[in-house]
Amino acid sequence: LAALRFKFAESEPEVDYCRRIALSMAQPFYPPEPDAVLSGDHLLSAWRPELVEELLSRLTPSSLLLTVVIAESGAAGDGGDAAGPGGEWQVEPWFDTQFRVCPPLSAERRSLWDEAYAGAGGGPGDAPWAALFALPKPNPYIPTDLSLLCPPPAGG
Repeated sequence: LAALRFKFAESEPEVDYCRRIALSMAQPFYPPEPDAVLSGDHLLSAWRPELVEELLSRLTPSSLLLTVVIAESGAAGDGGDAAGPGGEWQVEPWFDTQFRVCPPLSAERRSLWDEAYAGAGGGPGDAPWAALFALPKPNPYIPTDLSLLCPPPAGG
């Protein structure tokens, strides 16, 4: 799909294209090959399933980063403006938004999540986690041959 997206990309203003390429080249993961300058942020150079498996194996309750977003600080169940379970409200300096950092999950809650994870197979490579965290099957409707087919000559 990345190759198709690159081959049939819509045109964009030259200055935007140059800016995007320059920003991409400044990234530490940018491919060092000179022929990848124009396609580096579009095309995949290699398929490495072991890296995907490693990433999936790290999706565990112990590596969880939990973020809760509510409409306003006085919403029901969040402890209002009091210190409550989340501690004191703080103000983010750049955007002037309120937030609070909650203490780590309780050992009981963590234990429940660990049990649920283990009971469901224990890891992404085991059923049913394999069904939850797996790449989709190949799509048979993605074209692989984009050559033009000419009709046979008339009357011939």
